[in-house]
Amino acid sequence: MNPDLVIFQFFNNFPGFAMYSKTKVFLSAFLLGFFMQIAHAGHGSTSEVAIQEVKIGQGDAASSFSIVDVHYTGKLEDGTVFDSSIKRNKPFQFTLGAGQVIPGWEMGIKGMQAGGKRILTIPADLAYGKQGAGGVIPPNATLIFEVELISVTPAPFTSIDNAQLVTKMEKGIKLIDIRRADEWQQTGIVKGSIKSTAFNGQGQFQQSFLDMLKKTVQPDEEFAIICRTGNRTSNLSNWLATKGGYKNVLNVRDGIVSWMEEGRPTSKAN
Repeated sequence: MNPDLVIFQFFNNFPGFAMYSKTKVFLSAFLLGFFMQIAHAGHGSTSEVAIQEVKIGQGDAASSFSIVDVHYTGKLEDGTVFDSSIKRNKPFQFTLGAGQVIPGWEMGIKGMQAGGKRILTIPADLAYGKQGAGGVIPPNATLIFEVELISVTPAPFTSIDNAQLVTKMEKGIKLIDIRRADEWQQTGIVKGSIKSTAFNGQGQFQQSFLDMLKKTVQPDEEFAIICRTGNRTSNLSNWLATKGGYKNVLNVRDGIVSWMEEGRPTSKAN
């Protein structure tokens, strides 16, 4: 049983999805990833994944929106094997951070390097919870995965820190602040930012953002986007790079919060 079975049930039942008209079908792949991120961020668990490093890899590290290929064997606490990609001789591929797998896998795979091996012990609330899965995983089951990271394909966009952002802006790139007006007023903005809200207070994507982008940025032009902590922009960067036709998107990794924590100046939002 692949570890991505249950998470899609959330999307199918998401109460706001029906509001998106057929004219916004082109956003479906992005919205799937974004809502899955909301599902993961909102699981409310204080549990952690126990990670045992078996072998440290020497290849590329898995980070948000990397495409990873993983061999795994999944077991219950009593040692019962419920699934293994090794038996099929085919690694499981998914995009890290896009909400395609259970939260415990997101947490346990992130930071691994290609060639590395880990044993992940995942509590039920970071796996399949009270419902279990497929008649194979019982309710409230702690799962143990032996995983090997076979390969990592880097994310299709670049994440940058604040120092890199300053350097880029000195060279003239555009910075777009995708937050809401109330957020701009609360913190101010990085001087020189273009303000354009990508998501309203209910998390609904704003078509006006794409309209602005089309008028402001060329498809092959390098530009950066910033939000509060980098969560919204990492999802949006991935969609813009893979589906939107923008190949040089820079995601400001930790958002305006990090910018202010470093004591960097902000300007009043007009």
